[in-house]
This record gives sequence, structure tokens and C-alpha cells, in this order.
Amino acid sequence: MKSEKIAMFRKILDKQKAQTQADIEFMEKENKEASQDFDSAGDSNFEDQIGDSASITFERERDFSLQQNKKDILRQINVAIEKIDDGTYGSCSQCHEPINEKRLKALPYAEYCISCKKKQEVH
Repeated sequence: MKSEKIAMFRKILDKQKAQTQADIEFMEKENKEASQDFDSAGDSNFEDQIGDSASITFERERDFSLQQNKKDILRQINVAIEKIDDGTYGSCSQCHEPINEKRLKALPYAEYCISCKKKQEVH
């Protein structure tokens, strides 16, 4: 892959990394504030507390899942940046064949070519 394209992907990845880190920080702050709000609302009646607790538990689990997804994306972005630095960006982590440029444009932190990714999803 030409160095101009690699530089373009590096800029995209750097931007996505900054945005993803900001998203994670925002989610962590929101989760902390939501926990504090719930903890300080202890003066409502028992029935309200049970309903609120169930809703908050669901929301916390959903938010945790979303946050984990963002952290996984950040990990993938960091791997892609490392591959740029070591000269292997654009190569599939499994078969080492080039990843289609259209795939990289859609998902710059793709670790696998379409063929290998499909094989992973089947298993």
C-alpha cells in the first residue's frame, strides 16, 4: 500500500482513537453520576426502590456492554496503529494477505480480510 494512503488511514485512525477515548470517558462519567444519583435517592418508598433498582440495573448492564464495545474498538484501533508503525498495516492478522482497500475505508481498524472474518463468524 502506498505511503500516502497509509498516512490517510493513520489520520483517520488517530481521529477515531481520540473520539473513542472521549466517548469512553463520557460514558464512565455518566455511569458514575447515575450511580451517585441512585445512591442519594434512598428516601423513596420500597415499591419505588424495587422498580427503580430493576431499571437502573438494566441500564447499567446496557451501558457497561456499550462501554466494553467502545473499549474493544479502541483496542482494535490501537492494533491498527501499531501495524502502521511496524509496516504491516493492511495485512490480515490471520492469513497475512492484503485486506481489500474498500474494507479498510469502511473499517480502518479491520484486523482480518473478509474471508478470514467470515470463517471466524461461522465457528
